[in-house]
Amino acid sequence: MPEANNPGVTVAEENRQGLIATLKPFAPRLIDIVKSPDDPEVSELALQISEVLADSGWKPTVATSSAGERLSGIVVKIDPKNPPNLTAGNVLVSAFSSAGLSVTGPDTSLQTPPTGASVRIVVGRIPSTARRYKKRPP
Repeated sequence: MPEANNPGVTVAEENRQGLIATLKPFAPRLIDIVKSPDDPEVSELALQISEVLADSGWKPTVATSSAGERLSGIVVKIDPKNPPNLTAGNVLVSAFSSAGLSVTGPDTSLQTPPTGASVRIVVGRIPSTARRYKKRPP
């Protein structure tokens, strides 16, 4: 994994198994991961989140947001019409937060898109004041 060359935010390897164990009971579930902007740091973090979700049995799809739409931070969004989405959203926020990422939500403004995923993680550029870096071994 390119963590040594990427000083940005990452899903630390030592947190992966705990994340997978926490998220697996909520699988299978369709989930969209939307990145904005489409730059290397945001793309790497979206890929890492997608891999953890896929390894947990979820069905992630990664896409780039509309041109010009620049988002900040990591936000979990859900479609509130389906009550299990709130539980899934809360679990995502809690699990990724406990793994050292700064995640907010769940935001209940999502309308289920054509992909059918009623849960979404939006990954934007992480403000430098909100970064939590992977713990480096001593």
